[in-house]
Amino acid sequence: MNKYKTTERFYVDHAIYFITTKTQNNYPYFKNNVFADLLIMQLKLSKKIHGFELYAFNILYDHLHLIIKPSEKSDISKIMFSIKKQFSHSCNTIMGFNKLMFDSNGPMAGSNARGNVGEETFLPLRSRQYHTNASLPNLLEQIHDYISRHRKDIPKSNDPKFKWQKSFYYRVIRNEKEFNVKYLYTINNHLKHAEKWGYDYPTDYKYSSINHIDWTDFIY
Repeated sequence: MNKYKTTERFYVDHAIYFITTKTQNNYPYFKNNVFADLLIMQLKLSKKIHGFELYAFNILYDHLHLIIKPSEKSDISKIMFSIKKQFSHSCNTIMGFNKLMFDSNGPMAGSNARGNVGEETFLPLRSRQYHTNASLPNLLEQIHDYISRHRKDIPKSNDPKFKWQKSFYYRVIRNEKEFNVKYLYTINNHLKHAEKWGYDYPTDYKYSSINHIDWTDFIY
């Protein structure tokens, strides 16, 4: 079976996974720092909610690499669904494709034209995790404020509505040697793209986890 088959997944308990997910049609949304910074915030939020360990990541202009170890709370399908769906909704709210909603606790991620409520993690009074994880309120408030602040700065016409490609690719990391290879590949991937394909990634690119060691995890 193809190890990258995504219609039928087989997970390994306590495994570490290398994961890649791409934007639809490889559109370079993350060349815009507003969207890349928002994805950083979403990774932090999903990490708190789902309890996974995040060893490395790199946000390229049109795709995302992750090295994660899920907790018993959530498998990688639930984790990726959370990251992708919640980010898409927040990003499209900033771009004006979704309405920005408010309640007595401040702004929520919004609803679409049919009036459907946005992601559950953006509804503090109705979120069980909000009450059981002391750091979630601050993260939620930061995302709320970020969406409100940047919504007026990103004209709707500049970019198409944000969409990820369906599903994602994953690989179980089998041993320490493979982990080291994937780790170095992930944190330095922007340099590879700059050297091999001429993309204009700066050498001090801030969206590699090597610059976020204060909240990512280590293997000792």
